[in-house]
Amino acid sequence: MKKVLVLLFALGLSSSLFSQTVQDIQVYTQGDEVRVTYRIDGSTEAQFFNVTLTCSMDGGARFSPVSVKGDVGAGIQGGKAMYSILWDVFKDVNRVGNAEFFVKIDMVRDLDEVTSPVPVTEESMVNEMDRSMMETVQPEKPEPKPLFQRRGFIAYNGSLSSPYGISVGMIKNWGFYGTFRFGGLVDDWQTNVWFTATGGGTKFIAGNERYRLHGYAGLGISYESYEEYVFDTSWTDSYFVAEAGLIGVIRFINLTLGVEYMTYYGADLVFGIGFVF
Repeated sequence: MKKVLVLLFALGLSSSLFSQTVQDIQVYTQGDEVRVTYRIDGSTEAQFFNVTLTCSMDGGARFSPVSVKGDVGAGIQGGKAMYSILWDVFKDVNRVGNAEFFVKIDMVRDLDEVTSPVPVTEESMVNEMDRSMMETVQPEKPEPKPLFQRRGFIAYNGSLSSPYGISVGMIKNWGFYGTFRFGGLVDDWQTNVWFTATGGGTKFIAGNERYRLHGYAGLGISYESYEEYVFDTSWTDSYFVAEAGLIGVIRFINLTLGVEYMTYYGADLVFGIGFVF
């Protein structure tokens, strides 16, 4: 289940050595994006800064978010009333824990100064609210894309009446599949052969980076060909098929267990195993 950050501004750290300081830092959530606003106090339009946003998850090492835009990076001009950085969180991380954000500024140019400028560094830190509060405040979102880095699958798929078959498809938040199965009975006095083709949709139910559970449901048709040698009789017939079940994914392996219902013949067990890529 995708979680969205709910952040609380904690403290702006400033230095008395330079006139430019980072102030009035605020953090907001916008769906699955985070907006960081700040002011560069004491700056003028003649000054230009490098602005860096870094983050630490669950007390781990800091990293620089990639999917950011706005007032971040090189050549940010001073003198504005307010600055804003927007981060598309789940393009860069698979899941969200306790987060600390850091805004760093380095003045790289001052047109009012004759000599080379002295670099200025300021940092501000914000902390995440308690995760239980986060879940009660924010609405649920679809599964994050990184969870579905392995999306396509191909698998053996069979039933008790048609034990040989193949299934292919996509298992994302919403996906699809197609299956073909065949089998039958051949002996000295009869031949009874089945061919079944089905297709439908898949839906993510729950999971994490290693384990996922999807449901599937579909419709199709089954074709029967029967020939009896002793009395020289034969027929062919077709039947409507409905099926549903579960697809479990463990890393790159997928396991299928379900039930198909065929008009006239009733229910049959469906099973399968394959690879996710």
